[in-house]
Amino acid sequence: MSFRDDWRYDGGDPSIKLFDRAVKAGWPMELPQGARVLELGCAETDFHARLLALRPDIRLTGVDVNDVPGYTGTFIRGAAERQEFALSSFEAVILLGSLEHFGLGFYGDPENEHADAATLSLLRMWLVPGGWCYYDVPWTPHTDYTTENKHFRVYDDSQIRRRLTSNLRPVARMYAHGQTDEAQETRPDSPASPFWYLQRLLVKDA
Repeated sequence: MSFRDDWRYDGGDPSIKLFDRAVKAGWPMELPQGARVLELGCAETDFHARLLALRPDIRLTGVDVNDVPGYTGTFIRGAAERQEFALSSFEAVILLGSLEHFGLGFYGDPENEHADAATLSLLRMWLVPGGWCYYDVPWTPHTDYTTENKHFRVYDDSQIRRRLTSNLRPVARMYAHGQTDEAQETRPDSPASPFWYLQRLLVKDA
């Protein structure tokens, strides 16, 4: 089943709105009956509840460094890059507004400047052949940076290539303005205030 068949979102959470935009664009995010889905960095949204209300057959696992009371699914407290899931544990991995925070310590997670890349490097093992990963991160066409308070990273093209591909095949991308509803598939040439969001879908080939 594709999210596009039944998914609806009319709320205001920025990261879920981005995901909703990818769904409406027809990205190939199919989930078979009983699919195992991993949500990394799940404390900030109610995506888990919305997903299982739509697809109660899904076996959902959430990971976050902070507790998520009432998480609808199996919850693991800890850093994403420190998890040890078995080979081919998931049909999909979803990161909504989370990857850019990993390892910076802002949310009480252990500091590790490579935590974002380390997490994605594990997906090659965690995903089944044909499984997919969706994420969104802040992006700029110029120079990457980390905010002064170490809240999040903003990536450029070089950082995306070196840190956030993980030997998975990119199949879709979209750029969304950080403050408006403007979105485009082509790479922006000019900066946005405060930044653009880059959305990506990666697939593990058989």
